[in-house]
Amino acid sequence: MASSRRPAASQGPAKERIGPSQRNVMPEHKGFILAEDEALKLLVEQLTLPDGQGNEKAVRCWFRYPEPEVQITYPFATIDLIGVNPAYDLWTSLYWQDLDEEVEFDSSKPELVITGHRLHDPSTAREITVPSGMTTTRVNYLAYRLIYQVGLWANNAFHDRLMTARMIRDIIHPRPSWLHCPADGVWKRMEVLGWAPADLPTQEGGSKRIFRKMITMSVQTEIPQDRIEDLEIIPFLRKVSAHVEDINTGDQLIPSELSQYWETLHEAALP
Repeated sequence: MASSRRPAASQGPAKERIGPSQRNVMPEHKGFILAEDEALKLLVEQLTLPDGQGNEKAVRCWFRYPEPEVQITYPFATIDLIGVNPAYDLWTSLYWQDLDEEVEFDSSKPELVITGHRLHDPSTAREITVPSGMTTTRVNYLAYRLIYQVGLWANNAFHDRLMTARMIRDIIHPRPSWLHCPADGVWKRMEVLGWAPADLPTQEGGSKRIFRKMITMSVQTEIPQDRIEDLEIIPFLRKVSAHVEDINTGDQLIPSELSQYWETLHEAALP
């Protein structure tokens, strides 16, 4: 028996399915702001909370807010960059830095001393090597303070209080501390500027609340005033020594005065 169903009318070309947003491709070397973002996220991700069975689990962390395709589960943490401020109080002078003044230490290997890496731009461009017997010099770096807000999100009072306690006690510390940036191996000064509650009602109305605490902090960093992208060795001619002989006897003609040993054969005009 033949079917009486008719094929559905064409609805036009099928729409392309929109999937999750692609991850951004990070540059080979993380520089200003990107290095501090990475370091602060690694620090906040050390925060853990106990689950229903008492097992410690890491608190997930995002920049700004979780992506739409990620199911929001509490608790979690967010990081916002809210300010990039020049540290004018540290711009006290103008001076030159060379390799001997730029010495870094690897915290994991105290015996390892790294010299001159921060003279390059970006500071993590360690493939730039200085030839033996040479040095590089550049203008001193300028200090900046990056202002961050770390948000702690929870849907119950227990996690809300515990996250705040552990952040202040174990992660960021109440006094000025140091933030390690893996991108360039530098420890950068970090200070807590304030703590504020910012609880929110849910979309269901005022019957439920989202506990949110905002911790404001600053991370001190530096940027170069000039740029070094590569190093080149350019030789130039200063003097030419002339060996003069008698065309008849072949004897070397030695000037009577020592000042005549060097003769300027050609003097190029300056550009």
